[in-house]
Amino acid sequence: MNVPVETFVRLPLALDEALAFAALHPVGHLDEAMRRRLITALTSDPAGTIVLGDAGGALRLVATVVDVIDDRTAPAELVILGARPGLPGAAFADGVLAPARAFARAGGRRVLHTARPTFVTDVDEVLARDGFTFAYEIVAMRRAHAALAPAEPTLPSGWRWAALDDALVEPAHVALGEMFRDMPAMTLPPLPAFRSGAFSPPPGYQLLMDGEAVAGLVRLSASGDGGVVRVLGRVPAYRGRGLGRLLLDRGLRLLAAAGVRTVMLEVLAMNDRALALYRAFGFAVVEHTPTLAAAV
Repeated sequence: MNVPVETFVRLPLALDEALAFAALHPVGHLDEAMRRRLITALTSDPAGTIVLGDAGGALRLVATVVDVIDDRTAPAELVILGARPGLPGAAFADGVLAPARAFARAGGRRVLHTARPTFVTDVDEVLARDGFTFAYEIVAMRRAHAALAPAEPTLPSGWRWAALDDALVEPAHVALGEMFRDMPAMTLPPLPAFRSGAFSPPPGYQLLMDGEAVAGLVRLSASGDGGVVRVLGRVPAYRGRGLGRLLLDRGLRLLAAAGVRTVMLEVLAMNDRALALYRAFGFAVVEHTPTLAAAV
């Protein structure tokens, strides 16, 4: 039986407790390092993190509003980090959507995005009543362990792979801005915030370098026997040269070397070329998640 709506309250943020809750009741495919970064670096104020509990103080939801974004015209994003199922729609509207919209509005954002929360009862009615409409759809894909070609593809003359270092942070940030300009699902933080979170545990970032120019990059994370391709892209000037295959092959080899057997990634449902590439490497669609938008 659900707890009555009026007994749901917003709780103060206790970071470690919130992260532990999200690890036990995860929403989406974020790892702990990314959840921590979202709370501590990618929302502009602690008030942007929403912790909802019941009358007994038990946590029911942890979410954060991502608004530390390079493009000041970009939407803020409400990211649910963890939640128990069966949250009443009215509690979600009053305890999560309302403060998230107020926070985004106070920060000068005009639009708020959120993935459709499957753990909320009457979710579609709630979102429609709050003015949320469909913006885009994200597809989650999974690849079980499978052999790659025996030899890694040969790079063109003058090209090389490089791990991210201090000297490459700014070029990588510029390249990401070019790769994903106008893409609705990409939020790029300003350079200082990007730099502070760029050096994640290995495998991390791998850059494909054409001489001293960043042609493409892939960002990876691994935990136990599970891995995620977080970002994969090439600079527009290199379009049509097969860089996606090179980047994905490299990423899968690094994940395999780290002991990963199952790999996840997310991609825009409208990105037919990326979907075809991932399917060619053995990825299969496991989940569709609509993202909705509302004015704040």
